[in-house]
Amino acid sequence: MKVTMTLPSVFQPHEIEEIAQLEQRCNDAEQIEVRAGVKSLANRPTDGIWDVVCRAGEALVGYLCFYTFDGKTAEVIAMVHPDFRRQGVFRAMLERAREAMQQRGIQDVLFVVPGRSLSGTAVMERMGCVFHEAEFGMSFAREPQAFARNEHLQLRPVSTPDDLDALVICLSQGFGDSKENTRLLLQNTNTPDRMSYLARLDGEPVGGIRVQRERDGHAAVFGFALLPRFQGQGLGRQILTDTVQMLRSEGRREIELDVVTENERGLHLYQTCGFDIAAEYRYYRA
Repeated sequence: MKVTMTLPSVFQPHEIEEIAQLEQRCNDAEQIEVRAGVKSLANRPTDGIWDVVCRAGEALVGYLCFYTFDGKTAEVIAMVHPDFRRQGVFRAMLERAREAMQQRGIQDVLFVVPGRSLSGTAVMERMGCVFHEAEFGMSFAREPQAFARNEHLQLRPVSTPDDLDALVICLSQGFGDSKENTRLLLQNTNTPDRMSYLARLDGEPVGGIRVQRERDGHAAVFGFALLPRFQGQGLGRQILTDTVQMLRSEGRREIELDVVTENERGLHLYQTCGFDIAAEYRYYRA
């Protein structure tokens, strides 16, 4: 049977459905949740994200997606139909992906593997990849716990250059990264489906949060950070709660976020805001 590899720039509806079916087949095989981003294939940006599709004849047997936020490191997500594993499908897709990475100057690779995927973990071990970190994928599941609100805290969309400069400072200090890298990340993820918000306390910037809205009603919260000197005052809980309430008022019921598993403080905050752990994802460096 002829095996072909392609790097499509756009997907037709029936192709997206094929990928969704492959994702479901892989999930069912190991009782996991592959993070392939199928829901966003129809309307995602064309810059910074690439795909490799593998077919055996007409059948879709493999799919690989890689994306970069900083132009230097690519995060790779891949899935292979259970009936076609250990036949070189993943290796072939990765070779094509690496060619595309080299053309774009991408130097580093992180593989994203569901924590309960025995097959994915085995592949990482065979490749000699090194564990980097793990994240919990969390989903909004219940009403948040009551808390005392600070009426002097306001959350507004980033709309001016001054707002953007303030957001860069909040996120860079909150995440411990440089302002240059933070600004580059914001530029590389500035797409119509993503919106940034700045929190101010009595007019002073204290934190930021970002939201990605999908056409199907799904939403993801990310890029959430407070300036260190404002942490531990309940402001983060209010910012996240207000963000979730805003999304729910839009009719969005599937709201997700990620947190590094070792971030116990963040995990507790998200749980008090109504989020439960839905899955674990492990990152491996090639």
